[in-house]
Amino acid sequence: MNITKNTLRTINIVNAYCFAHGHIFIDYYPAMTGLGSRSAKWVVIKGNEKTDLNAAWYDNGHKTFTVFRREEKAGQLTAAIKWATKKYGIKKWASTPVGSWMDDGFVTARMLEIKRMLTAAQESGK
Repeated sequence: MNITKNTLRTINIVNAYCFAHGHIFIDYYPAMTGLGSRSAKWVVIKGNEKTDLNAAWYDNGHKTFTVFRREEKAGQLTAAIKWATKKYGIKKWASTPVGSWMDDGFVTARMLEIKRMLTAAQESGK
């Protein structure tokens, strides 16, 4: 079963936060221009917990790795993974269908759970 973002939306998983269920994850925030502008960045998030007690107010207590140029995106992801690995002890990371990065074991288990949820949703819709 191919699980896409659109497939996940059918069971109300609309972003990395919904997929994570409170587990640690790394997500990419693209740059925004205008009045509420911000630089692009990778963000380490763990539910409602603060991952960086020294974070600026606009980072909501999350550890961030700013990306100033496209060429820096992969390197900053590597830096975020390295930091989160050291802080949280996660040995192996995996990408998710929503584009975030999480503990490989959690992603595997979550994908099995999602497949069961999708199967149940399809069966109840018949």
